[in-house]
Amino acid sequence: MDGRGEVLQNVTISEEEREEVRRNVRAFARRTPLIPLPLPLRVGRKEVRIFMKLESLQPIGSFKVRGGGEAVRAFVKRQTDGTQGACLVTASAGNMAQGMAYAAQKAGGGVRVVTVVPNTAPEAKLDRVRELGGEVVSVPMADWWQLVVSHNAEPILPDSVRQGKYGFVHPVADRSVVVGHATMAWEIVEQLQELAPDSPRVAAVVAPYGGGALVAGVAAG
Repeated sequence: MDGRGEVLQNVTISEEEREEVRRNVRAFARRTPLIPLPLPLRVGRKEVRIFMKLESLQPIGSFKVRGGGEAVRAFVKRQTDGTQGACLVTASAGNMAQGMAYAAQKAGGGVRVVTVVPNTAPEAKLDRVRELGGEVVSVPMADWWQLVVSHNAEPILPDSVRQGKYGFVHPVADRSVVVGHATMAWEIVEQLQELAPDSPRVAAVVAPYGGGALVAGVAAG
């Protein structure tokens, strides 16, 4: 199969897709707490309230279980002839790999998850990937970065993967990853309405930016 991932342009999520993703996200990700921070802040005459979303409480300790899990779910849904022998490939230094391996395990173990990692990846994270049933292919950092930039995993995959039925999930630019991360935005809106019904509007979301998938997901949500 083709080892190239999609090049993401923009993400529009229909109401039908949103409801489907919302229904299924609980199979692999938690609705993490949104807690108020005791940090009074004023902008002009207006008081600003700050809340923190505790994604560190996810099963793998990272928000990436959302995007990785949705990528696995979407892949399984597309396999009309079953997932027997199916394989998902991604590029990760640890967290996306854990998210996909965890979700595949929760889905019943029918999907093989293979992660191409840079040879600088923390061994503790790779051990956890293996514990969850994922496989690891370690390559030099330059080769790993070329995969991320080119969206093409084919040249460095082992024959056991390339000769079978597989798909490539780009850790940043895959649409299903971004849609999975969008679930966080929907939760923030819901939880803010519960915590502050008198002023439920979200003025801004501040998020860490690495590759950009989290920010893209929150914006799309």
